[in-house]
Amino acid sequence: MVIPRHLNGYILTDLSLRLGLTWWAESAEIYVNGQLVQTGDLFDCSSRILLSPKVIVGETFIIGIKLVSPAHDRGALVRSWCVYERSDNYHLDPGFVAEQL
Repeated sequence: MVIPRHLNGYILTDLSLRLGLTWWAESAEIYVNGQLVQTGDLFDCSSRILLSPKVIVGETFIIGIKLVSPAHDRGALVRSWCVYERSDNYHLDPGFVAEQL
């Protein structure tokens, strides 16, 4: 994953970045840039991992996911998503948010 300059016209500079994951697996290991950052199982099957507190355009993350299927079913990565957030106490105008939605 490489941080782009903008996403759908929105500038990403200085935003924090989290990786959201949901899986169905007997065991899960999540790696970021070769470092184990999260583990889980069938009951602990979701996470929001902080990738960067302040993204830099061009910054690169290598994500590795090891999932072991449960014996009774096939395992899977159910969903993955990125969340860019402001890391300060900045409040958006509700009208702007409503217009974007």
